[in-house]
Formats: sequence, structure tokens, C-alpha cells
Amino acid sequence: GFIFASLGEVIVGLFRGAPGAGESFVGPVGIFGVASEVARFGGIYLLELIALISLNLAALNILPIPALDGGRLLFIAIEKIKGSPVRAQRESMTHAVGFALLLVLMLVLTVRDVVRLL
Repeated sequence: GFIFASLGEVIVGLFRGAPGAGESFVGPVGIFGVASEVARFGGIYLLELIALISLNLAALNILPIPALDGGRLLFIAIEKIKGSPVRAQRESMTHAVGFALLLVLMLVLTVRDVVRLL
């Protein structure tokens, strides 16, 4: 519950233009940097970080975003409500666009992480 509440606060902060709202998002480079810092404190702290990252990824994966499991669940729910299947071409296109947007997000976060290192 805490993960979803925190994610909701960050998303609302992004739309409201709150300063520092998007600072909590990092890409693969930022995750590596945080993990290397935490590893200095000991293995148990690194395991806790890995568990926290796994829980966050599970929470994000269940959100109704195309190309993720939650997006597929959304299409299943639409099919149940509608009573007929969604056209395969439309679903494929939606997932392709969602996947492209996720790749762009990862690229932007990675570039931002690299810029922070410089």
C-alpha cells in the first residue's frame, strides 16, 4: 500500500509541477549508483534494497500501462465488460506504443543519471 501511495504522490507532484517530484525516479545507471552506495554499509542493506526494488517493480508492472502485465489485465477487463474481444491489431498497436514510451522514459532517465554523474 505504501508503494502505491508514494507513487501516487510522485505522479500528482509531477502534474502539479512540484519541485523535486521527479527526482526520486532513476534509471539503470542511478540504480547502480544507489546500490553501490548501499553496498558499502553491508550485504544485508543491499539485500533490503534489492527487495525494495523488486516490490516497486511489481507495483509498477501491475499498473494499467500498455506493454506491462497491468495493460494486458486492462484489455482482459475491457473484453469482459464489452462481451467481445478487442481487435488484435488494436491491442498490438497499443502495446507497441506503450513499449515505445517506456523505452523513451528509460532513455530519458538514463541520460539524466549520466548528466548527474558529470
